[in-house]
Amino acid sequence: MIDLEKVELRQADPGNFKDIAYLLAIKNDPENYQYYGKSGIWTKDQIVEFIKKERFLFIAEYDGKRIGRIGLYDIKKDSARVGRTFVNEDCRGNQIGALMTLKMIQIAYHQLNVKTVYCEVRASNNASYKMHQRLGFYPIRTKKGTIYMQLDKLSRNAKDFCERYGI
Repeated sequence: MIDLEKVELRQADPGNFKDIAYLLAIKNDPENYQYYGKSGIWTKDQIVEFIKKERFLFIAEYDGKRIGRIGLYDIKKDSARVGRTFVNEDCRGNQIGALMTLKMIQIAYHQLNVKTVYCEVRASNNASYKMHQRLGFYPIRTKKGTIYMQLDKLSRNAKDFCERYGI
């Protein structure tokens, strides 16, 4: 069992070899194509450029181990998109995805002052879909196996979670 109060979320560092290796392993693992789509094998240089370009790309750590990643993308005046959450397989089922998603939502609302947060969930990823629903996201359309969801306000469940973990 992972103690969520000890999970740290920090920006990915393009100069940190372990961050680069971790993100490469996620992106290039064929098991993850079902969540991220197949975009070919990424190189170290591509990951470094991706990290540099995305100022809201975060890595979750627990006990010095990288256990997940998440980001904010498509940032506009009134909206932002929470990137597809990834949690290491051996850490799933501990609400780490919810914790990371809520931290990104807080950044979107309080630092970027957006009014609406979106996400995309693969229709085959039932666990992610249910997590986003529990946080207050609702589906707005489905296209090519992807469910597009919108959040206008946090659910009571999400607010309780934020209070409990100081988000």
